[in-house]
Amino acid sequence: MVENSRVALESYVNARRSLLAAMLADHRAGVSANDIADTVRRAWSRPVTLEYLSTWELADRARAAVNAAGLGGLVQVRTTGDIAGPRRVLLRIACDPDDTAPDLWATLPDRIAAALTEAGISWAFPDGPGVPLARLLDDVDEVTLRNPLKARPGRAPHPAHNARQPHDERKPSMTVSNSRATALNRAARFLPADPADPTTLPCIEIAGVQVYAYIRDGRVCVSVDLETAEAELVRPDGTVPLTVDVGVNTVFEG
Repeated sequence: MVENSRVALESYVNARRSLLAAMLADHRAGVSANDIADTVRRAWSRPVTLEYLSTWELADRARAAVNAAGLGGLVQVRTTGDIAGPRRVLLRIACDPDDTAPDLWATLPDRIAAALTEAGISWAFPDGPGVPLARLLDDVDEVTLRNPLKARPGRAPHPAHNARQPHDERKPSMTVSNSRATALNRAARFLPADPADPTTLPCIEIAGVQVYAYIRDGRVCVSVDLETAEAELVRPDGTVPLTVDVGVNTVFEG
């Protein structure tokens, strides 16, 4: 009964993969991202195309970095989101400790971290900035790679962006375990805009933090309210650690 739909879907997926492969080939051949985005604008918007290209470029840089360090056969770098889902660059150790020399296995995470850092590549910190890569690889199978925040001449993140006044009734803490983070993520709730009140906006609430995503003047806007964050997220100085990623690019960290 759904044979026509199945055949059409298969054709669509194959065509999408072919277009992605062609975009990647052009980009690796030196064609600018803007030219590619203009060419494929009937298929994807410019932001989507640029995010694809940024993801692949980061993956290529990561592979080149680990290969240059002599770790190519020990580390795997892959991308996600070619067909559906978020576009990410993931890295994992691909060798078996039983088949790897003990000295090499003991130093492998540090060598990977050094290679990535030399190439200007960072990684996501589930437990907060500064966590050694070795510890992350002990906790998770794959690490999400990022383009680090780049300083902009004449501009710096304002402390008020992530500052909040500490409340006497809350005792600040810096420790949120992976299991606790998972529990907080699963307890998040969506608060839709009130159809009867045009001033309300759609919001996700997680651990007391409210994140609003909405359209204004033709632009996608994201607002974060940290004032009511749970105490376990609050630093001793009263601020809340915050990282903002757009695709694979970290655009704010404080």
